[in-house]
Amino acid sequence: PYTIVEGVADRTIQLQTIHERENTMIYAGAVDPGCGVENFVQAFHRLEAPDWECCIYGDGASRKAAEKLAQQDPRIHFYGFVDNRIVMERLIHAKLLVNPRDTTQEFTKYSFPSKTMEYMSTGTPFASTSLISIPKAYFQYIDTLGTGSSEEIYQYLKQFIQAPLPLEQAQKAYMFVKEQKNERIQVGKMIALVDTIDTK
Repeated sequence: PYTIVEGVADRTIQLQTIHERENTMIYAGAVDPGCGVENFVQAFHRLEAPDWECCIYGDGASRKAAEKLAQQDPRIHFYGFVDNRIVMERLIHAKLLVNPRDTTQEFTKYSFPSKTMEYMSTGTPFASTSLISIPKAYFQYIDTLGTGSSEEIYQYLKQFIQAPLPLEQAQKAYMFVKEQKNERIQVGKMIALVDTIDTK
């Protein structure tokens, strides 16, 4: 017998009403090759959108590549490690959050990105690559970046700028994780599993 608990959302986080959102796309997390940050930054660099910004929070092996593009494009900002409270504030005021993790990496079959819960708790539109580790139910509330190739991400970002996701979808994402993925629900799955095991 087994159960899958992919993550836990903080049910105490309150949805904030933001009247003025910034033209910002944000990635927050590990800046490593398997996380697709380079593809995301390269895709954004191709956009003809002078009034938009791309912000990267985190650190890792892809840092130099991200910094190099940031030097070439004043719209791209690499902030490295920043206090999580500051990052959360930026996530709440952004217009799009992305998880461009490479779907071809073997580890992605078993690694549910913790940022999925964090992003969905903000009420900000969110797009992720089609990771096997993210249950299908989540994609009712988040958009897909396909496999995460630079071209696919570029096409998605280009479309998003022209027609941003409705905030109602992001608000439903918030309610989904708060009500169905909170600690009581998720730990309840483990308790129910233990109750089914015959220890005699």
